[in-house]
Amino acid sequence: MKKTILILGLILIGILLIGCIEQPNLTEEVANCQSLPSDLSIEMNQNNCLTYLATDLKNPQICELIEEPKDNNEFKQLEIDWCYSQVAPAQKESKTCNLISDQYYKDICYSQIAHSTKNVNLCNLISTQDEKDLCYSELAFINNDVNLCNEIEDQSREQLCIYNIDYFQDE
Repeated sequence: MKKTILILGLILIGILLIGCIEQPNLTEEVANCQSLPSDLSIEMNQNNCLTYLATDLKNPQICELIEEPKDNNEFKQLEIDWCYSQVAPAQKESKTCNLISDQYYKDICYSQIAHSTKNVNLCNLISTQDEKDLCYSELAFINNDVNLCNEIEDQSREQLCIYNIDYFQDE
């Protein structure tokens, strides 16, 4: 009995150690981003570092750590929305798009995921007609489905969609 408990204990410790070794040290990586000087260029600032980290780890919760830029408080939500709009396509998860408050970023988010997953239903979630038409057009071409062109409201864009599919099908 003691031998069985000892073996189970060793197995449990082994599993815990493997889990700790394989998981990235998120706290350390976030701290590295937050330790960047705030006066760095836009390409290398704290918030962009957090966005890159969130995208790389496909973890939208990291976006919530974005802070207000020192010189302009009104852009915090836009930076968070931008972060979500980068993470969602990496995850291929439209539910992350729902976290975005800015409609433009949300539409782009749905469009990118529709494109990468070939999910036409996501085009319906796009609010602006131009972006929605573009989404249908791209998916019609990707899926080689001329029927999707019929979802496009702009007639000239619809005709171009049909033409492109017919033309490239023949090649």
